Amino acid sequence: LVNKKISVTFDTTMNILASKDYTFLCGGVEREVQTGVNSQAGPLSFDVELAGVPEDGDVKLKELPEYMQNFYTILEQKYDKETGKLNIKLGRNIGVIGSVLKEGVDFNNLATSLGEGGFTMALYDNQGNELMQGEESSEGYEQVNFFYGLVPGEYVLKIKKAPSQYANYYIDDQYALTIAPNGSPKLSVYGVGGKILKNPYGGTDSYRFNNSLQSPIY
Repeated sequence: LVNKKISVTFDTTMNILASKDYTFLCGGVEREVQTGVNSQAGPLSFDVELAGVPEDGDVKLKELPEYMQNFYTILEQKYDKETGKLNIKLGRNIGVIGSVLKEGVDFNNLATSLGEGGFTMALYDNQGNELMQGEESSEGYEQVNFFYGLVPGEYVLKIKKAPSQYANYYIDDQYALTIAPNGSPKLSVYGVGGKILKNPYGGTDSYRFNNSLQSPIY
């Protein structure tokens, strides 16, 4: 067994809310490592040393730390034994809420105060190919449709099915979802004059859409 030095890179242009503690696997041997990593715009690189692991073992991150799993999904991992470099590609997780907006709403609490479950949503590429269907959480956010592992780019969001109380509502709008290079999401609806923002306050409220590392997923 040897002590193996590894150069790790989170390969993304998105802002990264990083943890300091990670668990790696090397040749089937699990090692926990503490780092001095700070949150920053990607790509994010740092070095670790794995003590007492097989010399020729392949290396990968076992999983993202629990906190980071709220925001990101691992899309791919590649380890180069010659250079000792581990490249980890990340995608962004976002949540979409269906709700009727009312006067006087505190939009920062929209998910818990007004969000309604029962919506079936799906995400498409610009060619109309369905990429994934939203998943409703069972851990306190049943009213949120989550989409996992999105890379910066343009997507189309559709409501495939709405709860019975919305039977008389028009739900056939196609929404343009943009994930900016820094990972910030923006939701718009296609209109006659172009795209119209559908986020509360036009997608500019200071909490969710301020392009900071602390901006949450909604």
